[in-house]
Amino acid sequence: MHILVFNAGSSSLKFGVFDTNSKDSHIFKGELSSFENGECTLHYRCGGEQGESKSRPEQIDSIVAANALV
Repeated sequence: MHILVFNAGSSSLKFGVFDTNSKDSHIFKGELSSFENGECTLHYRCGGEQGESKSRPEQIDSIVAANALV
């Protein structure tokens, strides 16, 4: 079974996908943070704890706008 989790804080939105049938259950995780000047940063990792971490800018201007996307 896959589980999608969101954690909306005051300055970031974190999310993850878990596979309850896998030993490394955290198969995807991400975070939107550093909201300023109409942008934020998306940090994410695919493939569990052994996956490569990546980052990229996104055109989302606030935590409120990020929450509205989900």
